[in-house]
Amino acid sequence: MKHRIPSLVAASIAIALAATPSPSDATYRAEPYYVLGKLASYQTGCFPPCLCPVLREVPVRGIFRLTPTGSDGAFDTYDVTQVNWSADVGGPGLPISGSGTYRIGGEAELTQQLDLDLVIDGDDPQHFDSGLVAADGVERPSIDVTISRNGMFCHDTVIVVDAAPVVRDAMLRYQLVEPSSLQEGCVDPCACLLEMHRPISGSFSLLPLERSQWYDQFAVLDIRWSAYAQGAPMRTGFPVTGAGLYQVGGDFALEERLALDLIIDAQGVKRLEGSRAAGSIDFPNAINVPISTDTACFETAIDVHAKQMPAVVPLRERR
Repeated sequence: MKHRIPSLVAASIAIALAATPSPSDATYRAEPYYVLGKLASYQTGCFPPCLCPVLREVPVRGIFRLTPTGSDGAFDTYDVTQVNWSADVGGPGLPISGSGTYRIGGEAELTQQLDLDLVIDGDDPQHFDSGLVAADGVERPSIDVTISRNGMFCHDTVIVVDAAPVVRDAMLRYQLVEPSSLQEGCVDPCACLLEMHRPISGSFSLLPLERSQWYDQFAVLDIRWSAYAQGAPMRTGFPVTGAGLYQVGGDFALEERLALDLIIDAQGVKRLEGSRAAGSIDFPNAINVPISTDTACFETAIDVHAKQMPAVVPLRERR
């Protein structure tokens, strides 16, 4: 029996999704985060000239960060980071993460190229490339390009990247509350000690992505946290930033899952994941998920407890 989130919660998510403007309706501000659209897909199987069929074609949802790195006179170039996608293969989905580069421009005609190194379901990184292809019909700042491992030749994995800058009207805001904490140190088989739990505070946003058969998916954005020693003032803490995905629902039991790519104290990106299955899940009012790097020896773990913040009403609507 598949478990859905409570009807009142589902209704609130449906309203938020309906309120999300389409790219043609929205006036975008400068925004480093992009969200995948309805045409984004994940495909595996055979392509011409091979005759076996494409084995799987499913929607893929999620976000990534696009940071301008300059121009060489012909092309505008960007770093692509914090790729947090999920292919809808059932259950919690197939996780896809990674980074790379994007460029768009050209002299005679408008062209583009997306080049990514992706980790799919925890496997070794795989290189995906669109090649330099025409960008005619792409309404900037939107992105519409297809990447693949083997140039869509015979057996291949192909991802259609249909994306636009994030529109923030439908976001839900959350504040970390006690007993949220961060802990780093050694676990078995290593012998060094785990450090004390560090209290952690700050906020983040959820952007509704899609309601699938099993789960409701959200992008996690605007992570601005600070971790500090027990009893120390907050100004002595170190920063934690990043982005990721949150899912709530379930096929056999109600659960919530959280997967974040975090930069902790400027030490490079770490991926922390975790889930909690319980009948007392109180989403969207609260989120309570322990996440960790799940690595041998040295591990980073964060116990996330968050409450939804009241919606901010624009000044012009308060009269």
